[in-house]
Amino acid sequence: MSVKTVDKVDVELGEALYRYLNGTLDNLPEKLKTREGLARAIAYLHKKYGLSPDKVVETLRVKKQQLQQKEKNIAVETSVQSQQTVASQEKQIGEPRVAVQAVQDKQAEKEKKNKVFQLFTWGSCRYGTLKAYYPKYVEFVSWTRREGTHEVEIPGVCKIVYSNYDSRKNMNRDVEIVDIYSPLVIRYYGNSSCSHSFDEVYIVRKVDGKIVYEKPEVKTETVVEERGKYRVTLEKRYVDLDGQKVYIDVTEIEREVIPEKLKVTLKKLNDRVIVAGDTFDIRDKLKALGMKWDPTAKAWYTTAMDTEILKTKLQQTLGQGVQIEVEQ
Repeated sequence: MSVKTVDKVDVELGEALYRYLNGTLDNLPEKLKTREGLARAIAYLHKKYGLSPDKVVETLRVKKQQLQQKEKNIAVETSVQSQQTVASQEKQIGEPRVAVQAVQDKQAEKEKKNKVFQLFTWGSCRYGTLKAYYPKYVEFVSWTRREGTHEVEIPGVCKIVYSNYDSRKNMNRDVEIVDIYSPLVIRYYGNSSCSHSFDEVYIVRKVDGKIVYEKPEVKTETVVEERGKYRVTLEKRYVDLDGQKVYIDVTEIEREVIPEKLKVTLKKLNDRVIVAGDTFDIRDKLKALGMKWDPTAKAWYTTAMDTEILKTKLQQTLGQGVQIEVEQ
């Protein structure tokens, strides 16, 4: 059966499930909580989007676990707030503060629990990726390609446990850092939708045998570097790790030619004056002088002036720093 002839109910169920899987629908509709409704929706997704039924079921299982964990976290936070209120009342009447200390201990324990990073792709604009920049550069995507759940040691960096639920078209992986051998600087970033992006930077340390995540200040500096015949202005983002700069991102802002690094040659050939050498970055200025490009000779030429006049005009246009030689 083609998608065009699918029952309207199947379309409604299938599209609702699709939106729930890609995160644009927060809650699973009641119709999809029945065995029949879910089966019809999964069949629709397989026919229209090519999604594997097994992968859809696995993704639903993962989202259910994440929802249960979220509900547990909310319950813990509610309990903490309630106990804090009780402790405050006890303090006012002079009773012991044992409850307050218990709440603080639970909160501290919660903050030290490991994070789980989701590496994912969905369509053309949704993705999430995790990279380490210290003690060395690591792309966690490269270490999590096997299907299933595995423990992997990244030499000199850390040990991770990951689960790979990739479908035929999209990536879906959960990564947890379970041990480190020195402080790490990691960056988790991407787009949660076509209009919402995220960018999280952490310094990961081991404190009393437990993994702790710190959110450092991300600083920016602008530097100018010479790269060959170019002067390049870069914007670099970095974090301070115990007095050491760890760069996490570099963006090129501007690139300009250094005239002193350019060298062009003028040569008389029949009725033409040929210009060869470093002409790519000055091609617009050569055009402005009336010169033409010869694709066969792969050089610029003019028939309107001799070599000396052309040399003078090039010096006036390009500046004295450009090296201009005349071949006899």
